[in-house]
Amino acid sequence: MPIRYVGQLIRSYLFWLAVFATNRLVFLFYNFDFYSKYSSDELLTAFKKAVYLDTSMASYFLTVPLLTGIVQCFLKKDYTSKFTFWFTGILLTINSAIVAGELPLFREWNGKLSYKIFLYLQQPAEVMKITPWGIAITVTLILLGQIVLGLWVYKKLVYSPVKPESQRPKPLLSAVAFLLMTTVTVLGIRGGTQEMPIQQSDVYFSNHTNVNLLAVNSTWNIIHSILKNKKYMNKNPYGFYKPEEAKEIVKEVYSVKGDSAVSFLKTDRPNVVLLILESFTSDLIEEQGGIKGITPRFDQMIDEGLFFDHLYASAERSEQGMASIFSGFPAQQRTSISAQPSKAQQLPSILNPLHEQGYSSSFHFGGQLNFGNIKAFLLSIGMQNIVDEEDFTNAEKTSRLGAHDEYLFRRVLADQKNYKQPFISTIFTQSTHSPYDQPVQDAIEWEDDPRENMKGFLNGAWYTDSCVYDYVNKAKAMDWYENTIFVMLADHSHTSPRYWERDVPQSRLIPMLFWGPALKDEFKGKRVNKVACQTDVPATLLGQMNLDSSPFEWSKNLMDPKTEGFAYYCSNNGLGWIDSLDRHMVYRTDMDSVTMTGFGTDKQAEKKSLRKAKAYLQTVFQQYLDY
Repeated sequence: MPIRYVGQLIRSYLFWLAVFATNRLVFLFYNFDFYSKYSSDELLTAFKKAVYLDTSMASYFLTVPLLTGIVQCFLKKDYTSKFTFWFTGILLTINSAIVAGELPLFREWNGKLSYKIFLYLQQPAEVMKITPWGIAITVTLILLGQIVLGLWVYKKLVYSPVKPESQRPKPLLSAVAFLLMTTVTVLGIRGGTQEMPIQQSDVYFSNHTNVNLLAVNSTWNIIHSILKNKKYMNKNPYGFYKPEEAKEIVKEVYSVKGDSAVSFLKTDRPNVVLLILESFTSDLIEEQGGIKGITPRFDQMIDEGLFFDHLYASAERSEQGMASIFSGFPAQQRTSISAQPSKAQQLPSILNPLHEQGYSSSFHFGGQLNFGNIKAFLLSIGMQNIVDEEDFTNAEKTSRLGAHDEYLFRRVLADQKNYKQPFISTIFTQSTHSPYDQPVQDAIEWEDDPRENMKGFLNGAWYTDSCVYDYVNKAKAMDWYENTIFVMLADHSHTSPRYWERDVPQSRLIPMLFWGPALKDEFKGKRVNKVACQTDVPATLLGQMNLDSSPFEWSKNLMDPKTEGFAYYCSNNGLGWIDSLDRHMVYRTDMDSVTMTGFGTDKQAEKKSLRKAKAYLQTVFQQYLDY
């Protein structure tokens, strides 16, 4: 009897390894355009390395069948076989759902599912809106196919109900057999007898992040993400230095000797129109080294404005970008402060000093702001007037997300007619967000995998570009126009046809343009080459208006030549640190590895840069915890 159960456990283990390998194959083929540039040897190695985490996850799955098997060996009747079958079915369904959900989101998030998925599942209707029907149907079919095929294989090759006449309890033999199996299962869970339990770094082997992610078990990854975040909610996981030492390092990075900021505004009380462009990666901007012809009107405006061509997005999500732009607060690994109103309300807000000067504030968006908890964040920082999807007519809501950008800007112009000056008016576009169902579909011809829909993204950018240009030209007829500065930048970057690795600086480079009649003539057509980050918006703008920016301790005035140029950005797996135009580093916290670029043989500079980056990450996360 024990031999039969041991045999079934071994078959169950092999079954789960086969399931995980199949999951990985499905993932690979679904995202093959991401992986086709890597060698077959490297991809094969990913499958080999994956066995470590796959074994750990399979061992977790086998704990309940192991326990039921132990119990059954002391019983005369079969009480557990059906339970084990349906329990396996539940696990198979959960695992398949995680893998299926990861297929399209990997393209959007540039990474595997993490605990953050639960922030978005709080708004299931919005998730459905941004998911194209074709992808939703495909993913659903893959999900059902994995479940049905998995259950069929399990029933045929693994499932082995006990025949009543064969049941003969053998307590001693059963105890020995299952003690051995329990030991093997525990070792499988922790990855062996080594001091440290198995970690993601055990399957990481490549310099290419996407290849390493292929080797990571999806279910193990999301469980690990949830457990790690729960564990560190009140404890800083980045204890590189003593807290005071880390603060001193960061303080030195932001230190400015004297005040020699250059003013580029004609007035210190202009109207401010803040245009936040959804997913506007630099690869859309020819003048920033991007693809030609995608945003020709923005390129034209660059020649008429002051352009910051080395600005980097703080993170990868819109809600994180909002916290950086409005509060000058860097994005955090593992979590998002803007999604937690109790913390977000403690952030400084660029609106407060403007309100004190008599400014009114507004925010226009054509979709739902509950997604990512952006609306709650805006309210927590004092946004006075918010217009979103609910404020548009059904005739205007021609997108699955709500109102397209042309209707958004039409509404903005109508509202701005009634604004008392001065004001700060924020406009958040959305037509460059999937499902890319904007009216213009063929302005840009692009051959790509239809699942990727890069053509849709590029045409969305072309369409938004035309809407922005039409808006600013119509604004010229408004009585408030002559006293206005337009600030245009992205909320975050986006996967482009160049398919950058997710951690390299090029994947985070975004545009920022100051444009309009309030800009001094001598600055029109000029560029600022200083390395900068989204978090620098508050100090730079408030500095131009001669307003106090001291509450924004993570923001620097880019127009002060004595300010050190640098940028920080984070991802789920690490951070990037750029301290000059030709020198940067990527630190992967999950495997404690560093990639240096442009330092040559200057080991002292490498050490100094890494020290700054670690202290920065540690101090940012500690402040997040303290809020």
